[in-house]
Order: sequence, then structure tokens, then C-alpha cells
Amino acid sequence: MLKENPDITDLENYLSEEFRSNSSMTFIYGRARSATTILEISLGQAADLTYSQPFTSTLQELTGGTNAIIDEEVYKQALMDLSRSLDQVKEETGKNSVSVVVKEVNGRLSPAFLERWLKIPNYTVLAIRDPLIQTMSLMRQKAIGIFHLDAPPPRGEFSQDMMTVIEDSIVNDGLETPYLQFQEEKWQTFQDDLRIMERLGVQHGVLDTTLMRLNPSQSLANLYNAMGIGEVDIDSCVSGFSSNQIRFFDKMDRNRDTVRKAYQSDSILPVNDTEAVQMSTFSRRAQDSLRRILPVYTDFMLSSSNVYLPSPTEMRDQALGAKDGVTLSNAHPVTYGAAMLANTINS
Repeated sequence: MLKENPDITDLENYLSEEFRSNSSMTFIYGRARSATTILEISLGQAADLTYSQPFTSTLQELTGGTNAIIDEEVYKQALMDLSRSLDQVKEETGKNSVSVVVKEVNGRLSPAFLERWLKIPNYTVLAIRDPLIQTMSLMRQKAIGIFHLDAPPPRGEFSQDMMTVIEDSIVNDGLETPYLQFQEEKWQTFQDDLRIMERLGVQHGVLDTTLMRLNPSQSLANLYNAMGIGEVDIDSCVSGFSSNQIRFFDKMDRNRDTVRKAYQSDSILPVNDTEAVQMSTFSRRAQDSLRRILPVYTDFMLSSSNVYLPSPTEMRDQALGAKDGVTLSNAHPVTYGAAMLANTINS
């Protein structure tokens, strides 16, 4: 049992011991707008508890914002809340051993706190996504606050002038960082986080969420195999999602725009031919920033810990949507190019 008035070390030891001797934790970690929520919900179908963004939600709860780096108070409170949720689900299920999925976006934890946290999960999944799609999704989300909208503007109505205003905006991270610089730095930090995991010997795997959606059953089977978890009902992790309120815990508003669509989904939606974003959509300075991010994304795809790479034939020939001849190779050139390079190098 957790001791009364625990300090940070007590909480870390309690969780570490629990997940080493009785229960298990899978940690999903990725850039914002990288389809981590749908991955969380998917893996949550085979878990007893899914806890969404414990550090971000606690940061928002204690400071009113989400862009600052987490300090000791926030870190401790997040661990405390997770410990209490773990104890609660064990009591409610009557199980001594439970499986837990925790999701968080990168850039919240400093390297020092991240190193401490990474010693707790049994396995960490690093979720990646084409930076052009991911950046466009982030900018459309940011447009809600800047232009006082009720929802992200449709792509056809997201003008270059609106994008320029967002590019010129300042992120409220305590450092007044320009928006494009902030996003670029978070990708670089994400790469640094991967190096931390490799140095610490943390069990981890990389999963591109677009490739996951190309073949959900195989990609998830590969992931569970990498985690050393057998006897999972993969079909239930692909479709027919349960919305059990006890299983999925999110301290923030579940109806917030950034996660509403994922929470309302009952399956992993297949890749379609309308999602990809062309480089020419962005301004020249945004293009320059993305060209610096693309090698980071490719580095993840090339990682030896990548758990799912479709065959070149599958990526070239599997139809996307109803249009003849539309495949990953011509509808998602960034993902396709990085995956083909990885296939070539790893063959």
C-alpha cells in the first residue's frame, strides 16, 4: 500500500514495484496531433485502466496552462493521481493485477523528470505521424483560439492569411517562443527523448499512426508481440470500441475539440486519400521549418525499434478510398517515402 504523505520517491517506488511485480503499464508518448488518442483508446480495449495525459492535465489544473515545463509539484501530483486511480480500479475490478495504458504528449517533462518517469512503465510506444499532416492539424487547432472559432476551419477555408497570423503568434510557454520555432523544438526534443530511452535501455517501440491505420490488425499484433503480451483480442482493439467511463480516465474535458472525434470513434478508421498535405500549402518559412523536421521524422521511421513497416508491395498496391489507383505511395508521399527508405535499409 502507498504510505501516508508520500514524497516523489515514495510514489515512484510504489508505481515501479506495482508494475514490476503485479500489474503492467504501457506508456504512449508522441507529438501533439499524432493520433495518440485513438491509439490510446485502441490499446485501452485490452486494458483495465486508460489514463490520458496525467502530466498535462495536472499542469492545467495547477497552473491554468499546458505549455510550460512541468515542475516538481506538478510531477508529484500527477504521480499521486495515477496511484490513486490504480488503487481505485483494482478495488472496483477485484483484481490484484491490472493492465494500464497511459498517454502523454512530448515536451511536457524535462529530461530529468522524463528519465525518472521512464523507469516506471513496462513498455513505451513512441507514436509518430507525417509532420506536414501533424503541423497542419496543430495550426487548425490553434486557429480556434486566435480567430474565436467553434471548431477548426475546414482545410478549404484555412487561408494563407490565417496561417500567417498563426505563424506570427507567440506560444505562451513562459519564454515567448515563436510558434514555428516552438513546434520545431518539440520535434527535436522528441528525438532527444528517443535517445534517452536508448541510453537507459527502456523497452520501447516506434509506431507510425498512418501505417497503423493502413493495417490495424497486423500493426497492433506486432506491437503486442514487441511488448511480450499474448492472448489479446486484436479485433476488439480495431473496431467495436467500448466507451466504458470507468476504463477511460481523462481529467480534462472529454468533449474538448482536440480529442472529441477520437473519443466518439468506435474503430480505427482506415487511411484515406484526402488527409495528406502538400508542402506547397505552407508559407516559405513554414516549409523551411518542416524541412528541418522531416529528417527527425525519418530517423524515427528508420529506428530498429519500429514495430510495423508494411511491405513495399502493400504500400504501392493497397487501394485507399474509392478512387482507382490511389494508394499510400501517391496519397501519402511523406509517409511512403520514409517507410520505403526504412524497408530498403532494413532489408
